[in-house]
Amino acid sequence: MQSFDICLINPPTTDPFEQSSYFPMALLTLAGVLKNNQVSTQLWDFDLFFKKKGDLSEKEFRKLLRCGVDACGSKIFAISSICSNFPMAIW
Repeated sequence: MQSFDICLINPPTTDPFEQSSYFPMALLTLAGVLKNNQVSTQLWDFDLFFKKKGDLSEKEFRKLLRCGVDACGSKIFAISSICSNFPMAIW
């Protein structure tokens, strides 16, 4: 598995069964700037993941996140947050 310098994380933002999507523009912009400066970056969009996967329990989400953190090789993590997903952002 490739190692990345920075991992950008967008926690779940909307209800997994809601039709609308929230795009993490700040993280996408940051990823573009980092890429232009030769910093390897990956973006985890859990809002999109939950739309595809469906609802997960907090325990399942924590396990998935822990496995990803352990495997990605990043030393720096950036987590976006808005008021509605702040509790999930600090899990």
